[in-house]
Amino acid sequence: MKNFKTFIESKDEYDNEGGMAKGQLKTMIDAAQQLHDMLSDDENMPEWVQSKITKATDYIDTARDYMKSQDGDEAGQQEACWSDYKQVGMKKKGNKMVPNCVPKVG
Repeated sequence: MKNFKTFIESKDEYDNEGGMAKGQLKTMIDAAQQLHDMLSDDENMPEWVQSKITKATDYIDTARDYMKSQDGDEAGQQEACWSDYKQVGMKKKGNKMVPNCVPKVG
């Protein structure tokens, strides 16, 4: 069995996830558009529905922010961590996304 570090560093663990994610995103876009069209500005809805929409928004925003951080799209991304640390994605701190800096190993 692979240890966690080997698993994370292995490129073989990731195949064709982009195609799967695009299919899921298309489903989300369709569902979101239908929900948007069903609602009026003064619509009342159960709290659990509001909660699901809030969670979905948070999850997709977090995934987008992580993928953007991997492309170096964010300003100052390269110098975000101290010299003995490396960036591994982004994390939420308060209402803001910040670099997730972890100690460099070895």
